[in-house]
Amino acid sequence: MSITITIVTTANRSRRFTQSDPARVSEILDSLKRCTQLFSNRSLIVVSDNSTDVFSPSAITRIEIETDTDLTPYLPPGRNTNI
Repeated sequence: MSITITIVTTANRSRRFTQSDPARVSEILDSLKRCTQLFSNRSLIVVSDNSTDVFSPSAITRIEIETDTDLTPYLPPGRNTNI
């Protein structure tokens, strides 16, 4: 099980984060249950082995999530998660 998250900013910069540790992937998926609070004027902080990135909600244009896991139980109802 793995997950890749790509964050695209208003400056058209992309940052891609990949996690393959099943315990960490589960933590990330569980945090998606609170995704409605993601843009409530709080910064999005992503910590990796090499760096810590802080994103202002007003600077994020898109968040892409790639995984083989069904995201339906983790996201608010009524969303089309299939591409």
